[in-house]
Amino acid sequence: MRRAVLTVVLAVVLFMWLWALVTWSVAPDRVPLHFGLSGRPDRWGARTVASWFGMPILATAMAIGMSWLGRWSLSRPERINMPGKNRLLALPERYREPVYEALRELMAWATLETVVILALVQWGIIRGAAGEGTRGVMALVLGAAVLGSPFLVVFMTLRSQRALDAATRRARRDGALPPPGPGPAS
Repeated sequence: MRRAVLTVVLAVVLFMWLWALVTWSVAPDRVPLHFGLSGRPDRWGARTVASWFGMPILATAMAIGMSWLGRWSLSRPERINMPGKNRLLALPERYREPVYEALRELMAWATLETVVILALVQWGIIRGAAGEGTRGVMALVLGAAVLGSPFLVVFMTLRSQRALDAATRRARRDGALPPPGPGPAS
């Protein structure tokens, strides 16, 4: 699943670059630089390489940076910030891979959400520059950020915890971890 998600990330980023390149020659001299809460542009500026290609540049940097961050944190598990981190660190290395894969998948989905939000902002910039309405586009951006992020965090946290529980059970079954101690006193 992770590879499929990362393929979509790559496709979105490439599409953003293509879209910016194709529309560059017909873009007006004045483009939206910021959108207010109403979804309408509230700050304008000159069409420059930075203002027109800013979202593809940012999406590329975010995709590369998030990929690097995922690899970096998994290279030293003590860097991982997750519920049950101590349980993960107590597992022998050979039992950790399913948990790592769940965390890699989380990073892939988070990367996809990020580049999709940036693509929607780019769409708003292009529509705004053409004098078209942007309210619906910015509502999508807000919805993806406000609703998508919490859902992603909860869903993927549950997945990583299930993977950690399964790895712990497997390690205990194989004798690589001691059985759980007594529960809290009543």
